[in-house]
This record gives sequence, structure tokens and C-alpha cells, in this order.
Amino acid sequence: MLSRLAQKQFLLYRLTSSSIAAAASQTYKPLQRAEDNFIFDHRKDREILEDKWTPNNTDLKIKFELLDKNIKGNELIELLGPMIKNWIKCENSIIAKADNNKIVGIFMGSLVERYEFCEIYRGALFHDKPKLLLKNDYAEDIRNGPFRSLNLNRIVTLLEELEWQTGKFLPKNTQKLALLEFAAVHPKFMGFGVGTKAAPIMQKIMLNQGCTHEVGYTVSDATYKICLKSGHVPVFSIPYDRFLENGRPIFTNLSDGATAAHTTLRSLRG
Repeated sequence: MLSRLAQKQFLLYRLTSSSIAAAASQTYKPLQRAEDNFIFDHRKDREILEDKWTPNNTDLKIKFELLDKNIKGNELIELLGPMIKNWIKCENSIIAKADNNKIVGIFMGSLVERYEFCEIYRGALFHDKPKLLLKNDYAEDIRNGPFRSLNLNRIVTLLEELEWQTGKFLPKNTQKLALLEFAAVHPKFMGFGVGTKAAPIMQKIMLNQGCTHEVGYTVSDATYKICLKSGHVPVFSIPYDRFLENGRPIFTNLSDGATAAHTTLRSLRG
């Protein structure tokens, strides 16, 4: 059985390695786009989680809807690809749409059951004095990664380093984890607080699913701030100047000013 991380790697591999063949053998009707490149979503059958939310100092109207198993193939391709199939099964992922049905944000979540902790976190669980372990160099891990693309291997290596060390830092009363796997807001809607608003909507769903805690893995400054605003606390960070390949930092001078990848945690039960 593939581990949770291996499943992500496999899905990414399938998405990247089969893209050329798929393009030659499959066709689909693209979703309608506006002149400003927004994707339209005219479905009316999704569960509406919140309707007509208005960001401060605007006249915008945003509604949040639950992504569901009835999503169509062309929607999968246009929005994120086959990797989100597993996340949708968790039934806690949502999209945000403006009142003209333009998709302005998408937020993907997943779940980790307690019986999965030992495998995912390599048996390192609930340490009294947890310590972050960083390698002097990650070049070998990157070379031996699952993809032909070194850039993809660099990202996977960073995310794996964040993920597997989480277990040491978890409270002993953690029973079921909720994860914010992916968040994206259309550039023209950044700064309105769409992500900050989406977070508690997802957390309510996850709490009702029996989750005791929520973990966030963030590599951008904006997503990190969303986590903190939604009640997360920093757990540990991997400074980008310590994530080295052949002695050199891999991620430098990032456009958003991010200097580290972060793991954050929030209790969902007070």
C-alpha cells in the first residue's frame, strides 16, 4: 500500500508524465472563461456553505460551496487535475465564487486518521521535547526523488521534510488531523480576505468530521499569514537558507518575500 506521501507523489507523477499522451488521446470541453481569464462555474447543485459574504470596503458578493463527487472531468482538469480526487473524497474542500459565478478561490483539505500516524510520521510521535532535524544538504534526496524533473523533486523533498517531522510535535490528545493541502486565490481578489474567510468555514466542516486538530503546511508568506489569522500557532519552520542543494540555498529572493516553509497547528476543540 502506498503511503499518503507516496500517493501524492504518484498522483503528481501520473499528472506530469501522462500529460502529453492524454492530450493526444483525450478531448474535453474547456470551461467557459471570461475576458479577464476568470473561470465560470454555473453549477447550482452544490451545497452552499455561506452566501453573499462581502469583504470589507467592497461591494463584492462571494459565496462558498462544497466541492463534491459529482464534479465533472473537465472541471477536474481545469481546476487542479487528478490529484484533487483524493482530497474531494474527504468532503471538506471548498471553492469561492463571486456573484457572477467567477471562481475566485479554491481551498483543498484532507484528513489523517490516528491509525495512519505511525506510517506517515515514521513512528516519531508525541515527543515531550521535540527537535527539528535538518540535513546539511538535500542534493542526494533530490536526485533520488520520484520525478525526472529536479524542480518537482525539490518541492517534494521540502514538503516531505515538513510532513514526516510533524508527528513529534503533535499533542498527545490528537485523534484525527485535518490538513489544509492547497489554497489559491485569484490575483485580482487578493487582499480582500477571501482565504481568511474560507479558513473557519473549512474548520467547521473538519470539526464536524471528528477532527481534533488542524495542520497547515505553508511555503508562501501569504498562506502562512492566513493560517496565523485563522488561529494556528507556529510549530516549526525550515529556513530556506538551510534547505541546501550542493551547498547552495534552493529557494532565494522569492517574489512574496518568504524566507521559510512553516508547519502550523490549531486545536479545533477549544
